[in-house]
Amino acid sequence: MFYRYYHKLVQQITHMNPEMIQQIRSRRILLGITQGDLSEISGVSVRTIKAIEKGTGNPTIDVLSRLLEAVGLKLTTVERVSNG
Repeated sequence: MFYRYYHKLVQQITHMNPEMIQQIRSRRILLGITQGDLSEISGVSVRTIKAIEKGTGNPTIDVLSRLLEAVGLKLTTVERVSNG
């Protein structure tokens, strides 16, 4: 059961959607911090942050969690249930 949930979570994160990327970038800009500032706060390299914001990065759960935490957001998932 845990493995199935974890696997689904990893799939959702590693296939980042444009909305999630936009949320991170928008929040960073709203806070008035540069990619360099975000790097210092989160411990994630500027190169990785740039790649994520461009949509070419493939962050681990740890990296994504650190970025989200640094801009005051949380990682949450909602499992969708189909009706048949």
